[in-house]
Amino acid sequence: MARSCAPVLLITGSYWATITFSWLQTLIAGRVQDRRELKAQLIFWSTLLLPVASLIYYLLGPPGLGFALLVWLGRRRAYNPAVGT
Repeated sequence: MARSCAPVLLITGSYWATITFSWLQTLIAGRVQDRRELKAQLIFWSTLLLPVASLIYYLLGPPGLGFALLVWLGRRRAYNPAVGT
């Protein structure tokens, strides 16, 4: 039973992490001080990481979509400008 549940849990977990990460980025974007810098960084990192995410999706197929989106969204979080309080 563990062998049959492991892939499902892995896929579900990656989708869940992607949705949660997107939600957190949306909250941060609403509080950012310099929206122009945020927009420029989002465009830069999205363009840079899109081929990597596409390769992950190509290699893993639909079950790898959660991982691909998590890679595509992941690096952008570290470079968000200062958040206003």
